[in-house]
Amino acid sequence: QCICTAKEVYAQLLDNITYTYDGSSSSSEWNYQALEGLHIDVPHAKEYRCTDERFNVLASLLLQPAPQAVKVLFTQGLPELLPSTHILLALVVYVCLCVITSGMAVSSGLMVPFMFIGGCVGRLLGILFYTIASESGSLMETYPDPGLYALVGAAAMLAGSGRMLVFLTVVMIEITNNLAYAPPLTLAMVTAVLTGAAVSSGGLYHNLLHVAK
Repeated sequence: QCICTAKEVYAQLLDNITYTYDGSSSSSEWNYQALEGLHIDVPHAKEYRCTDERFNVLASLLLQPAPQAVKVLFTQGLPELLPSTHILLALVVYVCLCVITSGMAVSSGLMVPFMFIGGCVGRLLGILFYTIASESGSLMETYPDPGLYALVGAAAMLAGSGRMLVFLTVVMIEITNNLAYAPPLTLAMVTAVLTGAAVSSGGLYHNLLHVAK
């Protein structure tokens, strides 16, 4: 399914913020007209069979290598870019594939797929909080960004499954190149590690070694 362009999504965001500020139900058409000369690009978004700069969400998440799909999930500044139903479907597909491939004797890594799964869960939560803020009329310029939630979710998924903390903290800060993200990333990863330790005695990779024996 082809969805609207990134420019139209950005115009809708401006329209929501404008409605919050002055209470007027201004149409997103004038916002779109104000952005006529602006080019907004979403890296690694696949058009597939879409035209007119539109792109296919499922193709962007499932029909390209996982690192590029993760970058699509991490896209910030466009909270309504990826519909929640499409993210949920991609999440189910990836979970099923990870369950199948994690116990196979093939060289299939789990780090990037787990980043994808955590990113999907995080972006879904971000969309939920953004929707609540939008419907309650409390949406301001500092809105809940699903892209940031996806980043935190990916870090928490990796930390909780592999029991990695210091290493992942450094890696995620290197990826974002923003020290301001360090507190939420560290809090999410510490919580995930403690939760994982309470649920099982060892991490995923340790348990897979026992399964392989």
